[in-house]
Amino acid sequence: PVGEFAVIQPLSDEFCLVLGYLLTWKLILAFFKAASSQLRVLYSQYLRRTKSLNKLLYHLFRLMPENPVFSGTTSEVPNKDTKTFFT
Repeated sequence: PVGEFAVIQPLSDEFCLVLGYLLTWKLILAFFKAASSQLRVLYSQYLRRTKSLNKLLYHLFRLMPENPVFSGTTSEVPNKDTKTFFT
């Protein structure tokens, strides 16, 4: 559902599971990038058939923060534009 998001606390069990899930996707995409054209076709057919990319996008959008403003400390000049997770 649009507008719903999940809050994951750092170093919790959920955090470790989500991190593992995202790192697995990073590895899958690295394999995809390094594969031959023939293998890429097979990989993409599998991902399409299993609707895996739909699931990935669903999870990514749920994991995005409601307010993407980065609250970490920075050493930049204070009057610069506010940093977000997407800039």
